[in-house]
Amino acid sequence: MPRVLINKKLIEGQEKKKSKLKKRKIGNKSVNGFYVRGRYQILTLDPKPDHVPTEEWLKMRRDGRIAKHIRSVSPVHENLIMLDTDVGLNLIMQHFSGDVTYPLEIDLAAIGTGTTAPASTDTALETPVVTSIPRAIGELTAVDTFYTEWFITNDELANGEYTEFALYCGTQIFARSLIESPTHTKADNEDTLIVYSITCANS
Repeated sequence: MPRVLINKKLIEGQEKKKSKLKKRKIGNKSVNGFYVRGRYQILTLDPKPDHVPTEEWLKMRRDGRIAKHIRSVSPVHENLIMLDTDVGLNLIMQHFSGDVTYPLEIDLAAIGTGTTAPASTDTALETPVVTSIPRAIGELTAVDTFYTEWFITNDELANGEYTEFALYCGTQIFARSLIESPTHTKADNEDTLIVYSITCANS
């Protein structure tokens, strides 16, 4: 079975190995050398038993106790963090200035079928299908790493092909990406889990 590369330790079953982020590999950067990068994988799982709370089910997955219920694991997808007024990195700049009009907490996500490449000026998914997906897990796992999980049940996501994913700070988009090579195909009777890691560096 494919290995989950992104989880609380970034590489399942191994300690996180830190490495410097090179400029040419980062989609967004400021003139002061502050770099932010997001990566994620999509897992398909057998449907969660009704009697097991979602938080417990996801903990069992991280602990390796439901490995037999994982049907597939995607390659790692890279995102683009937006950089325009009231979206993405601009929200961080606003909070630096004391402007807290919009929240900075990444608490919602969305999945859709758009195929246009992400742009720094995006304000939403191109063709959203499921929006306002609540964050199931969100925690700092290192001084430079924010780890999240997004859980979509079989009933919440219709069968079909999905090609874009986004993170939101409340109503404001933070990051968007295309799901490609391969796209995500939702089949009958399966849940979807997105494991997402955002890292930052100053060099």
